[in-house]
Amino acid sequence: MGYTQDIGRELIGKTRFQFVDMSSEASIEWVTPYLVVDTTNEQYYQLHIIIRKQVSMEFAKQNLYIYCNGETISGGDKDIISGGKSDNIELNPKTQQGLEVFCRITLKQGENIIEARFEENGETFLLQNRKIYFIPNKRAFYVLTVGPNDGILQYLKNDAADIAEMFENQSDLENKSIYNQTKVYPFLGEEATHQAVRLRIELVCNAVDSLYKRVKVESTVIVFISSHGLVIDDEYCFPLNDYDSRTPISSSLKFSEIINLLAWRDSKNIIFIDACKSGNALSGLKAATVKDIENTILKEASNLKNFCIIASARGDENSYEDSVWKNGAFSEALLKGLGEGMADSNKNGRISINEITDYLQEAVPPMVEKHKMGKSQHPIMLHNGLKNMEIYVVP
Repeated sequence: MGYTQDIGRELIGKTRFQFVDMSSEASIEWVTPYLVVDTTNEQYYQLHIIIRKQVSMEFAKQNLYIYCNGETISGGDKDIISGGKSDNIELNPKTQQGLEVFCRITLKQGENIIEARFEENGETFLLQNRKIYFIPNKRAFYVLTVGPNDGILQYLKNDAADIAEMFENQSDLENKSIYNQTKVYPFLGEEATHQAVRLRIELVCNAVDSLYKRVKVESTVIVFISSHGLVIDDEYCFPLNDYDSRTPISSSLKFSEIINLLAWRDSKNIIFIDACKSGNALSGLKAATVKDIENTILKEASNLKNFCIIASARGDENSYEDSVWKNGAFSEALLKGLGEGMADSNKNGRISINEITDYLQEAVPPMVEKHKMGKSQHPIMLHNGLKNMEIYVVP
């Protein structure tokens, strides 16, 4: 039996073939996956194809092959026993409609290319491919770190760069990871503008929404900011690299803006702020304190069920940096606690919100007291709606 491809009649969901010795056209219809590109969080996928019109079971048994990523899943008489059923494939005749083909496929993580072919006499007639992305039911991970240039504070950019590099390694842990994908967006020096950071948060929010709608995968979003902190018109603000003292409110990144962008998303949001009271270096504006952050939290309380907020100092304390660390004290402790695993108090290889908070509160005060002539700095958890969620895997 010979057949030729019916050129120009390919449809989404269907690929049509004209068999030379058949009086009517045969149509191959993809039921699952129907879409040319699809996504699933299930490793085992049930492929379902319908061969419309009259195609004999015997012909399908002999000539229909199913491939996944170039490997034969089923095909040929040796793989399909009499009656239409084997370990891999099931054929069901449909009265006056054709033949149903079911095939259970084991997907690998990431992209999978599925093909259905008719093969006869050494010739291959390739049906339309389908791509299925298998994303295990782990969380997606988005990290934004912000460290602008500054004429007074030397290590803001270092803080953001080092924290970004630390979180990058979460994408290289394979089966150990609690995340199926990691996206890190550092905003350093001149790139750390309020417009760029706001836009990236909006894009992350879109990605979070899309991923949850498609495959019900939740995301974790971490925002780390090392900057001055100011209060402008009762708003807690970060004056970043495009800050303009003539228009302070419109040229700053507002803390409430970050919260409102991330609120009501299908994500767990963690904000680290290494900025408390450092704003006194900018004349004419009120330096921000933890109390100002707390005021914002009170205003936005209804939006904070999926947030954890950790600040670098409490009350009217300053946040310190030093050439010994080439970072702020808070950032240095965060790097050691997470990156070096020093916060893993129960030694299970994973670090939770409570573990890193406890470590920061234990590590920062002696660091500052030693190198800043008896000064004090005490990190504080300002809000936690995430309980004791694990956020980091020790490499």
